Amino acid sequence: MFIVVNKIDYIFYTIIKIQINSRTVIMSISSNTIKVWNLGKVRIYPHLEIDEFWDYAKIQTEFSEMQQKLTQLSFINYGCNNYCSEINGRWNIPFGVIIFTDEGEIHYTYMIRRDHQLKKTFCCPFYHEDYGYNRIPNKMFDRKSCPNEFEIIEKYLMDKFNGNIIDSFQC
Repeated sequence: MFIVVNKIDYIFYTIIKIQINSRTVIMSISSNTIKVWNLGKVRIYPHLEIDEFWDYAKIQTEFSEMQQKLTQLSFINYGCNNYCSEINGRWNIPFGVIIFTDEGEIHYTYMIRRDHQLKKTFCCPFYHEDYGYNRIPNKMFDRKSCPNEFEIIEKYLMDKFNGNIIDSFQC
């Protein structure tokens, strides 16, 4: 008996192709998670989930406190309507961690956002497809791009709010 299994993950479902000898069976399995949240040209990635639903004032307060306590990092707060139209609103605070390089400064982007349906708060790396080439480049803040700085923020959020590391969002 010869068995081959192929698995392809899509946003809301997974396709599994099983081949047993000369017979092929294809199955589609529904999924309640997404790996990347696409909003126009903005890509939002899962990182941490906080099991509390914060209102906008709470997000502002907690971001300000993080900014004050993590003095080894430089932050820029983009505010509720100043980064791009896709993420405008009082459901998130997008911010950048500023890293100075030989070529100049780079803003590595991240957000704290709330989800009304799930009644939770999420901390997420994100990027805008068109913003990597501006006068001040914007890149996604994650473990690969800024490992030391990312670990500082991750530890702070996990310790203070019992944040859980996630690799997908619930739908």
